[in-house]
Amino acid sequence: MQTTRQMIRQRLRRWMQRVPGPEAQPIVLPQRRVYVLPTTAGLGVVVMLIVMLLAAINYNLSLGYAFTFLIAGTGVAHILASWRNLVGLTLSVQAEGECFAGDVAPFRVMLGSRNPYVRHAIQIRADDGRLLLSADTIDSHSRYERMVIPALRRGTMRPGRLTIETVFPLGWVRAWSYVEPDAPLLVYPQPMGELPMPHANSMNAQNAQPTRHFADEEFAGLRDYRSSDSPSRVAWRRAARDGALLVKQFDAYDSEDWLLSWTQLPNTLDTEARLSQLTQWLLQARAANARVTLELPGAGVGPAHGDAHYRACLERLALFGGDER
Repeated sequence: MQTTRQMIRQRLRRWMQRVPGPEAQPIVLPQRRVYVLPTTAGLGVVVMLIVMLLAAINYNLSLGYAFTFLIAGTGVAHILASWRNLVGLTLSVQAEGECFAGDVAPFRVMLGSRNPYVRHAIQIRADDGRLLLSADTIDSHSRYERMVIPALRRGTMRPGRLTIETVFPLGWVRAWSYVEPDAPLLVYPQPMGELPMPHANSMNAQNAQPTRHFADEEFAGLRDYRSSDSPSRVAWRRAARDGALLVKQFDAYDSEDWLLSWTQLPNTLDTEARLSQLTQWLLQARAANARVTLELPGAGVGPAHGDAHYRACLERLALFGGDER
């Protein structure tokens, strides 16, 4: 349960973000979204300036006045430099690769600038203060960085509210802004379980063995035409270009049919444990390039194989029960 302090902090951050909820990309930081405050070192400098000013007044030291106002002027210039280091910065976040619960979710971050100013010492932190990314020397030419965020649960995950900050150039002042990019990533269930692959529950129930068949054929090359060849296998484009009558060759390979069903799992397992076991079986089938039928309560996928099919099965497992988180 959130404390009153945490609730006030969340509301303040939401107001400072200016745009409620996930934002369309790319995100450009305007002037009104960049905030500046002194750091601990900056507060120390302010105290030192007060002491120096009092000493200069007390002893009527011209050199003391000069040093005091020189350092104060440097601090004012620091405020402008830190603020300008973020204004006009562009940010775009995209999910990258597949992710399973318990791992880290990979995101690709594109940083750039809407003006000719070069950016230095840019950091991106999570809402809890964890450092996710540190980048330097960002100009009008966009550059890509990679950041990872822990994926704790299956379902749809977003990076959440991020803090973009800088203390460039002296560390006396911190300029920051809050963003919340709309970059959904589907987190699959954690592959886990000790049950063996259900050989006895394959598609061929008569002999309790997986069904073998010829899978999709893959192009292997060209050879000379023979009278027994089918016209559909002739490389007509090559014949029109070169005048040579060649035939396409394909390699076929055997694969297996596997039935991965919710009903194959013992009733002692809860929902998440069942999904984890089915995910582990699915990854084993993918490693074997087997044809898979996935059966869940109220839905089924397959039989088929290939990256698109395995991805569709993983998506069904990740969103089972309407858990779009």
